[in-house]
Amino acid sequence: MPRILNLWRVRVEILETFCNDTRAIQQGNWELHGIEISAEAAKIAQESSGAKVKVGKIEEQNYPDNHFDVITA
Repeated sequence: MPRILNLWRVRVEILETFCNDTRAIQQGNWELHGIEISAEAAKIAQESSGAKVKVGKIEEQNYPDNHFDVITA
């Protein structure tokens, strides 16, 4: 996935659900966001990846429609 996204050469918004392991997408020209059910897992994910990690369910978040270019789980 990172090689494909690097070809775009644009800033990409990525949302990783259950983001306690974001090593596959930490490098690149994108803004990484995450959602975790567990506050402890969210803290670990944020510290290890620099992602903006929220705690809760995805349907409880207030992201605008069409905000993310890529959503992974």
